[in-house]
Amino acid sequence: HQLDEAEESLRNRLRLAADFQCAQWFAEGEDAPCDVEGPVVPGGKADYEEVVRCLLAGQPLAERLRPQLDAARQVAKRRRFFHWGLEFPEVFARGGFDAVLGNPPWNTLSPDRNEFFSTYDPSAFGKGTPKPQKDQRIAELRSNPEVDAAWRKESRYLHELSRYAKPESGKFLWYAEDGQLRKGDANIFRLFVERAHMLLREGGRLAQVLPDSLYVSAPATGVRQNMLGESVLERCWVFENRKALFPIHRSVKVVLLVAQRGGGPTERFKAAFFTGKKPDGTERAVGLDELPRVLADLDREAPELTVDQVKALAAETWSFPEL
Repeated sequence: HQLDEAEESLRNRLRLAADFQCAQWFAEGEDAPCDVEGPVVPGGKADYEEVVRCLLAGQPLAERLRPQLDAARQVAKRRRFFHWGLEFPEVFARGGFDAVLGNPPWNTLSPDRNEFFSTYDPSAFGKGTPKPQKDQRIAELRSNPEVDAAWRKESRYLHELSRYAKPESGKFLWYAEDGQLRKGDANIFRLFVERAHMLLREGGRLAQVLPDSLYVSAPATGVRQNMLGESVLERCWVFENRKALFPIHRSVKVVLLVAQRGGGPTERFKAAFFTGKKPDGTERAVGLDELPRVLADLDREAPELTVDQVKALAAETWSFPEL
């Protein structure tokens, strides 16, 4: 508590420097705070390095740079930056967490007009509604200043997150080298998987609930390549959801993934697809209460995929074959 209260403590100087670094990717845009010179915008490289150097050393900041720091403080407060190493120093002093469990969002980082505006008028954005009709309704809704401001705010936030998720920020690096495979918006689950892996100590394990695009889609190539190359993928169970085993749409496949950080590259891993059914076609899992038994059976009986098989069947993308 004393460290948090002491403005000049090392921890708070580190936090302020980290906030300032993150704030460069979350620009104020058209709603920037203004000083007498006009809108405050991120500084150039030399100014940026000077601010960070002064913050880390506990030295006073030049007056001309204070608006940059004030703007960064506002951005950090609004976006609630979270710095794992500063919040859990006792964990990272020993290398990281033993385990990270997660069920991350499966959204993309692009604004979804239908999803956003349906909160104001659900009936106008139902399946089968013609696009011109949706466009007209969106125009009508945006004539309301409050709705229009909310839409611009949401769109700008997702744009900022998308920029932050690119390799240029240095925060997320699990992208395929091939430029064609790096196109499109990052699905948020990919960022969560990479972050979970980063938070682990050597030998720690991640377990995640993910969509089937984790093992089949081209944009997730970098995730598969890094996980199989650096670490040991242990289990990949894929459940159909036709019997509504999970409380989401019945057409969605649900992946339960377990991996260990380090010890790579992976040579082989247990994989089971269509695990809602037994080989004779009868249902294996018809309720969540049966899931522990099914998972135990899979641990004993599931076949293995070798990474050599994966590469032979999908040399560019390393997609897993649904055998």
